Amino acid sequence: MKFSEHYVVARTEIVVANINGEDHHIRVEALDDQKGSFSTRAYILRSVKVGYEFPIPSDGLYADMWLDFDLPWTHRDTAEGAIKQALSFLFERTGS
Repeated sequence: MKFSEHYVVARTEIVVANINGEDHHIRVEALDDQKGSFSTRAYILRSVKVGYEFPIPSDGLYADMWLDFDLPWTHRDTAEGAIKQALSFLFERTGS
């Protein structure tokens, strides 16, 4: 089977950053492209309203979910280097 892209999550770090006066959990994953380089993707933990209509209409429930969090693109030779670069971008943005 052939895929157009394939990554392995090599390392994950979760930090708490102050964004607009509120603390938020940010998860940064270092992705190994299996070709010798690492990039990252980031998520923010948010409470999201989950509604449903069946069998009984409801005002919905809230669930914590990891949502995409935009950070600049990273590219490093190690997982640690990619995470460090992503966290430096986060620090520039938040000052946390």
